[in-house]
Amino acid sequence: MKKITLANTILSMFLCVVLLGCGFHLRGLSTDKLSKRFEQAYLDISETNNEFYQEVKKLIIDNGGDITNKDSAKITVILSPVVVNYRQVAIADNNSLKEYEYNYRVNVSVLDEKNSQLGSSIITTVKNIQLNDNQVTINEEYLKENTKEVYQELAKSTLHYLQSF
Repeated sequence: MKKITLANTILSMFLCVVLLGCGFHLRGLSTDKLSKRFEQAYLDISETNNEFYQEVKKLIIDNGGDITNKDSAKITVILSPVVVNYRQVAIADNNSLKEYEYNYRVNVSVLDEKNSQLGSSIITTVKNIQLNDNQVTINEEYLKENTKEVYQELAKSTLHYLQSF
């Protein structure tokens, strides 16, 4: 009986070492909150009604931050307008476009209360859109639906960057 228990223990320890060595990590809910500076944060944005900016604001609040006015802010987050570029990736046999690659980019700058720059980064995300045989072009509804998903992803990447401060 002791040999089975000892063998199981050794096997369990070996599997743990193998899993740790290959980079496996248990995933759970992120507990990374924003630093205390974000309790009084100012969002300097050019388009307040844009879904991306609203998503960033929501994520800051959900992760322990609060949005305030510029005069009482301990930290300022400047978000440039989202730039979208696209290109065709694949053409079907009948010379119609069947796959597009959309690149979304935003510049994020972070300033302290004295307007000294703490950091700046360009956050990007890519969305590939494939058309099926029934689609000839991308319609507005389809593009808008995909853009909302991309803005959420871009906002999450922005939050991860802000968590480094």
